[in-house]
Amino acid sequence: MNEEQKAYVKSQREAGFSDEEIKTALEGAGYPEDLVARLLVKNETPVPPQNQMVPQATNNGGIDTSAVSPRLIDIGELLGGGLDGVFKNIRLLGGLIVALILSVVLLMLSSVVLGFVSTVFLGGMGGAAIIFFPLVFLLLILALFYYLSVVTAALFKGVIENNPQGKYWSYVRDTSKIGISVMLVSFYFNIMLNIGMSLLIIPGIIAFVYLGFALFALVDEDRRGFVALARSVHLVRGHFLGVLLRAIILLVVSIVLLFLFGFAFGFIGAGDETVAVLMLLAFVPFYALVLFWLLNCRALLYNSLKRINTAEAFDARDNTTLIWVLRIIIILAFVLVIAGFLVVFNEVAGALNQIYMNPDPFMDSGPPMVPGL
Repeated sequence: MNEEQKAYVKSQREAGFSDEEIKTALEGAGYPEDLVARLLVKNETPVPPQNQMVPQATNNGGIDTSAVSPRLIDIGELLGGGLDGVFKNIRLLGGLIVALILSVVLLMLSSVVLGFVSTVFLGGMGGAAIIFFPLVFLLLILALFYYLSVVTAALFKGVIENNPQGKYWSYVRDTSKIGISVMLVSFYFNIMLNIGMSLLIIPGIIAFVYLGFALFALVDEDRRGFVALARSVHLVRGHFLGVLLRAIILLVVSIVLLFLFGFAFGFIGAGDETVAVLMLLAFVPFYALVLFWLLNCRALLYNSLKRINTAEAFDARDNTTLIWVLRIIIILAFVLVIAGFLVVFNEVAGALNQIYMNPDPFMDSGPPMVPGL
C-alpha cells in the first residue's frame, strides 16, 4: 500500500463513490482483497456536495481504476498474502492429497492388471509379447502423468482464483481439457531449467525467472505450448530483478522454515524413538504446507505481473520471433539431453562389456595348478 493508492481512494470518496463501489472496482481491476481492505480503512466517508453529480456505475462501479498505477507486489504483502492464501485455500491442498492417494491406488491396480495380463494372455504370444508389454506399460505411464498433470493444474487454478468457496474437483474437471498441454509446457520448462543449471547455473536462473509463470499463463489464460512460455517472458519483461529478488527471498524463507523444523526434530526427538517417528511423520505435511505457501506466493506474484502486463496487451502474433527462438532453444536443449543420455549409455555399456570380457583378476579361482600333478 502506497500514498498514491491512498490518495486515489480518497479522491473517489470525495467524488461521491461509496466504499462498496470502490471495493468492487479495485477487486475487479485485480487488486488483492487484503490490500483493498487496508486501503478502505478510514474515519468517515466524505459526503459529496449537494450540487455534485455522482457518476453512474459502469463495469468498474463507475470508477476509473487506471488512476492507480499497477506495481509489483511488495515483499511484505507477498509473504503475508501467501500465508493468508494457505488458510483460505487449505481445502484445495486437501483435494490434491486425496487425488495423489488415488493416483497411488490406480498405479497399484494398474500393476496388478498388467501382471495378470502378462501372465495369462502374453504367454502364448511369443515375440509379439516383447512389443505389446512395453507398449501397454508406456501407455499406463503416460496416463499416470496425464492424471498428475490435471490434478496439479487444478491446484494452480484454485490458487490463482483465490476463492475460498472454490471446489477442487470442479477445477479438476476444468483442467482435464488441458492435461496434455500441461505435460508439454512442464516438459519444455524442465528441459530449459535443467540444461541452464548444467551451464554454470546462471542460464538456469534466467530460465526460471523468465519462464516460471508459463504454467500459470496456461491454466489462467489458456495459453498453449510455446505461447505459454512467451506469455511468461512477456509478464516478467522489465521486472526481471524484482521477480528474481522475490524468488530468492521465498527460497530463503522456505529453507529457513524447513531447517527450523529439522532442528526441532533433532532436538525434541533425540531421546525418544516414538517422538522421533511422530516428528518424522509430521515433516511430510509440514513440507507440503511450505510448498503450498510457495505456490500461493507465486500466484500472488503472477497476478501482480498480470496487472502490469495485462492479457489484452499480449498478442501471440506480435511475439512470433520470441516463440520461434524458444522453439529453437528447446530443440537444441532436447538434442543435448539425448546426446548426454547416449554418452552415458555408451559408457555404461562399455563398462559392462569390459567386466564381461575381463572378469575380476582378483576373484578367487582356486589353488594354483602344480605342474606334474
